[in-house]
Amino acid sequence: MQTHTPCFYELVERLRLLFKDTLHTQYTAHQYFLGYKDYVTYVGAKQAHVWVQPYEGNQVQLCAEYQSCGHNVLSTTTELIELNAQDDVVQTTCSTFMRRVDEIVSDTYAMRLMRY
Repeated sequence: MQTHTPCFYELVERLRLLFKDTLHTQYTAHQYFLGYKDYVTYVGAKQAHVWVQPYEGNQVQLCAEYQSCGHNVLSTTTELIELNAQDDVVQTTCSTFMRRVDEIVSDTYAMRLMRY
């Protein structure tokens, strides 16, 4: 098992706090899971999952997953955050990330059908 610096775990907790009003959380064995967001689609309720993972050097990577037509349409939707980033930078990065997640999900087939 890979060990991380206290700074890494501190940033993960900061991210959880930042996403607490945006994402639902649940118990999971995945220690980097930040939460999920529900979307009402034409085919029923679906979820986007958001997590953080270690990246090169002193960075973490925000990642997301949302299945549409058998593919993770968020597979390339990522953001890098420095471990020692200031709060305003972390908050801006998280807001930008979630805006991109919402934009991509809203353009999926099941969401486009909701507009007709």
